[in-house]
Amino acid sequence: MDVAHPLRRPLAGVTLVELLATCAVALTVLAVGIPALGSFICYQDTVAATNAIVTNLALARHAAVTSGQPVVLCPSSDGRGCSSGFDWSEGWLVFQDANHDRQYQAAETRLAVTARPAERVRILTSSGRRRIVYRLNGGSGGSNVTFRICDIRDAT
Repeated sequence: MDVAHPLRRPLAGVTLVELLATCAVALTVLAVGIPALGSFICYQDTVAATNAIVTNLALARHAAVTSGQPVVLCPSSDGRGCSSGFDWSEGWLVFQDANHDRQYQAAETRLAVTARPAERVRILTSSGRRRIVYRLNGGSGGSNVTFRICDIRDAT
């Protein structure tokens, strides 16, 4: 008669070899995945900045048509006035330009203030346009503008 001892249970656990093999597999997966995750985050920051610019361009155009006043979109580092350069990386401002001077005054209506979209993103416009002004008919006079949106890996 083969009766098992009631206090004796089978041992549970892992051996040292199994533990080391599991750690090696986990470290290999992390070594491959972490650089790819960094690239993915940079890509998503660039996409988010692009979407923010496009959304504010559409907002400015729509506001110009519906309000009957010109609307200006310009780079702004503090949200209280337009910057003079072509670097939009610090953020931008959208406002109704009641006096047609392309500068924001406190009496004018701010439609949107966008702070720096992401630390890893740089946004530059072509040298011909520092501000984008939408007129009452929804058009934007002047030369074409090109936005260059890049992450810090290829910002020049």
